[in-house]
Amino acid sequence: MNDSSSLADFAGNRYSQSGEDGILQEIFRRIQTDVQSKRWCVEFGAWDGEYLSNTCSLIRDHGWNAVLIEGDADRAEQLRNNFPSSSVTALCAFVGLTQPTRLEDLLASSPCPSDFDFLSIDIDGCDIHILESLQSIAPKVICIEFNGAIPNEVEYVQPADFSVKQGSSALSIIGVASKKGYDLVALTATNLLFVRQDLTALVLGTQRPSLDDLRDDSDARCFIYSGFDGSLMTSKPIKLHWHLVEVDPKHLHALPRPLRRFSNDYNPFQKVLFVAYLGVKNPQKLRNWWNGRTRLRFGARHS
Repeated sequence: MNDSSSLADFAGNRYSQSGEDGILQEIFRRIQTDVQSKRWCVEFGAWDGEYLSNTCSLIRDHGWNAVLIEGDADRAEQLRNNFPSSSVTALCAFVGLTQPTRLEDLLASSPCPSDFDFLSIDIDGCDIHILESLQSIAPKVICIEFNGAIPNEVEYVQPADFSVKQGSSALSIIGVASKKGYDLVALTATNLLFVRQDLTALVLGTQRPSLDDLRDDSDARCFIYSGFDGSLMTSKPIKLHWHLVEVDPKHLHALPRPLRRFSNDYNPFQKVLFVAYLGVKNPQKLRNWWNGRTRLRFGARHS
């Protein structure tokens, strides 16, 4: 059947950001059947329908029907102007987690079927919570944004708060998608692409690639470690990718500079300062240390 690694070879952009247009075209070529109904796609966080869009090519180049949802009123107006056809339903709304703002609620007023073909989720934060909230819809393919600064092995789910813009890890999103009945088939620098499990074999054959198979996360991996003196060090500069800033490890220090010494070498002033510092930062640890139940001793070797 199909080689799972080949999907990345089809990456290409007409309107998308990181090659999603080409990958999606190939996924839908593979799951195509002899009898085709009219294709439907849904995207929210749609902006003007063109900018970094994962659905614009499907609509304009392949004649798909669509529901495009954008919460910003000015962008939603641009969206309507860019897609005047009756085949596109443009909504000005924010997708939420409770009625009447859930995606299912918003789609209920449109002609879009519940098992539509493609859903694109890109809201820069609560994407995973929207995915988890889906109940009555079962799109064939889902594209969802993840935080590419988080290594593959890390589980991280940002708070379910739409004012927070952190993003969640690929591993955590994959876990939610799997519970919903979806398999990871491809990814780009910004998005994970899932196929409903009843269709996965058409896309991947017998292959089921892992996240590590599909993604080299070496650029996202950075180790933080401490020296005997309490200094914090990193294996490479810490990059704030969305702010174009690299963080110097010296800005990460928890210990004040006078205490960045091997604790056995503290002078009397530093010992007093350390006790005061520990009393503020970890009173329970200070009590344990004072009562002799910890292994930290000034003037004794650490083990």
